[in-house]
Amino acid sequence: MEYPIYIVRHRDGVQYCAFAPDLPGCSVSGPSRQAVAEAIDAEIAAYFEAAATKGVTVQPPGTDAKFQESMRSELVTLRNNIDLLEARLEQILAVSH
Repeated sequence: MEYPIYIVRHRDGVQYCAFAPDLPGCSVSGPSRQAVAEAIDAEIAAYFEAAATKGVTVQPPGTDAKFQESMRSELVTLRNNIDLLEARLEQILAVSH
């Protein structure tokens, strides 16, 4: 089964984070999109392995698609707000020097 993942850039512009919203606690961070894309695949595999070992049923992908879409939208809004705040801070710092 294919589980959706989201990859977001940290506000420092250096780190990235990836998470699978249908799989609680399934998230990774790293220095590049490629690194977190590979790491999240391994994390998802480990998640299923642990669930199988414990006899836990994993919900199918997209079970909470509406939540996923609202999270994606919120992440985009937060990213935009962070960019605006960083730009404003740079303006303030430039004036004060």
